Amino acid sequence: MKRLQIPLPFLKSLLLLIFLNGIIKPLWIFGVDRQVQNITGYKVYGTYFAFMNLSLVLNFMLDMGITPYFNKTASGNLPLLNKLILQSFVIKWLLSACFALVIFFIAISTGVSTGYLFWLLVIFQILTSFLLWLRAILSATQQFSADAIVSAADKIFATSIAGIGFYLLGWKLNISIETFVWIQIAGLLTAILLCLYFFTKTQLNLKQFSGSLINFSLLKGSLPFALTYFFMSMHSRTDGFLLERLLPNGAYNAGIYASGYRLVDAINMGGFLISSFLLPYIANRWPDKNALAPLIRMCRHVLMLSSLCIAIVVAHWSNDVNNLLYNGRDISAGNVIAVLLFTLPALGLVHIYGTLLTATGNIIRFMIISAFFALINITLNLIFIPQFGLSAAMWIAVITQTLYAIVVCFDAVKQTTIKFAFSDLLIYLAVAAALLLCLNHLF
Repeated sequence: MKRLQIPLPFLKSLLLLIFLNGIIKPLWIFGVDRQVQNITGYKVYGTYFAFMNLSLVLNFMLDMGITPYFNKTASGNLPLLNKLILQSFVIKWLLSACFALVIFFIAISTGVSTGYLFWLLVIFQILTSFLLWLRAILSATQQFSADAIVSAADKIFATSIAGIGFYLLGWKLNISIETFVWIQIAGLLTAILLCLYFFTKTQLNLKQFSGSLINFSLLKGSLPFALTYFFMSMHSRTDGFLLERLLPNGAYNAGIYASGYRLVDAINMGGFLISSFLLPYIANRWPDKNALAPLIRMCRHVLMLSSLCIAIVVAHWSNDVNNLLYNGRDISAGNVIAVLLFTLPALGLVHIYGTLLTATGNIIRFMIISAFFALINITLNLIFIPQFGLSAAMWIAVITQTLYAIVVCFDAVKQTTIKFAFSDLLIYLAVAAALLLCLNHLF
């Protein structure tokens, strides 16, 4: 058997990333975010969830693919990085203004309130985009450990502030959604400052830059990355917004849907973090398939086995989970939790093989596949949500995400010739079947 050879610094940084986020992100999601929903109720939180999903779909405008373009093109290339940083910084400010205008007009045209909460979420998305851009620069300079620390810094700060508020200032009795967003904004600002500090430890030298600060040709190279992100966001995020817009009691239903999606987001964070590390790593070593194939397989095993086990176990006790997390306020939340968790294996595959397509120069193919399934998902939701409500949204999510993952996986294997062994599929099916049998017979 071929021995897995992964550089020790990369492996240490990856483990640090997973460790920090494995502790902090669940604390935030279940200790803070969940508390806020229980305090404010399904309707108020559902409005926040719908607004957030709308801003996430349009988030691609804030970056236009510049962040993944950094990781793909400038990884380990300091002279090119020095040039791209200043040029992309200017462009990102222009894109932020465009984002604010576009989301404002879309909100007006769809009847969304453009009050205080709306503009707070616009600021939140702009700061999030800048933080991801700064982290991409750290990754491109191969500062993986620094990136791992920054990845959790915003939530460490925000969780600490919220913990003080809940347990010392009495926020458990009354906290507004607006205050909740302000806490997240403060966390983002803290992480951005920390990221700037780490830049002083790199060999970046922006003083060596010469040329024009305005370079829109940069967007030409990054546009496929932006469109791919846009289509992926449309596929995974429009359902919450459509529930709020299409149903008579839309905000309440969106709140219930958010209770299930919270678990998906929490568990899927591991896949997102692994893919953010894989992109510059693969781009820097392609086409050395012998070095990459064992790493791809290891990451796939981690995501597939963990997501399958978590989905099956939590689905088995979904009503108990609903009672534990949300006090059983609405029994349908248990069904939403049980079904939505089965999107996790598909999301894991997309993280691995979508990143592989991106890093190996097959971004256009990945973009086309993403666009096709986004269109299918939105079309099905528009047709069936008015008639079947929550049930339609959650089953459409599982079916379309699974088909999307299968197509992405097959295409990545075809384009890169990095094999997906049939025996691995049998392992996943055997583990899932054994776990189902144990749960059904013992509990």
